[in-house]
Amino acid sequence: MQEKYLTTAYPNIFFEDNKVGRLKKRLWDASEEEIQAIL
Repeated sequence: MQEKYLTTAYPNIFFEDNKVGRLKKRLWDASEEEIQAIL
Protein backbone atom coordinates (compact mmCIF):
# COMPACT_ATOMS: atom_id res chain seq x y z
CA MET A 1 0.00 0.00 0.00
CA GLN A 2 1.46 3.32 -1.08
CA GLU A 3 1.48 6.27 1.34
CA LYS A 4 -0.15 9.44 0.05
CA TYR A 5 0.72 12.91 1.20
CA LEU A 6 -1.02 16.29 1.18
CA THR A 7 1.28 19.07 0.04
CA THR A 8 1.51 22.71 1.06
CA ALA A 9 2.98 25.82 -0.54
CA TYR A 10 6.24 24.88 1.22
CA PRO A 11 7.93 21.88 -0.46
CA ASN A 12 9.40 20.52 2.78
CA ILE A 13 6.08 20.57 4.65
CA PHE A 14 3.53 17.87 3.92
CA PHE A 15 0.93 15.85 5.80
CA GLU A 16 -0.10 12.21 5.58
CA ASP A 17 -3.38 11.59 3.78
CA ASN A 18 -5.28 10.19 6.76
CA LYS A 19 -7.71 11.57 9.32
CA VAL A 20 -5.04 13.21 11.50
CA GLY A 21 -3.02 14.51 8.54
CA ARG A 22 -6.10 16.11 6.96
CA LEU A 23 -6.90 17.85 10.26
CA LYS A 24 -3.31 19.14 10.50
CA LYS A 25 -3.48 20.44 6.92
CA ARG A 26 -6.82 22.13 7.65
CA LEU A 27 -5.24 23.92 10.61
CA TRP A 28 -2.12 24.78 8.58
CA ASP A 29 -4.24 26.42 5.85
CA ALA A 30 -6.66 28.15 8.26
CA SER A 31 -6.63 31.87 8.93
CA GLU A 32 -6.16 33.22 12.46
CA GLU A 33 -9.93 33.78 12.72
CA GLU A 34 -10.70 30.22 11.60
CA ILE A 35 -8.26 28.83 14.16
CA GLN A 36 -9.89 30.86 16.93
CA ALA A 37 -13.29 29.54 15.86
CA ILE A 38 -12.01 25.95 15.98
CA LEU A 39 -10.55 26.46 19.45
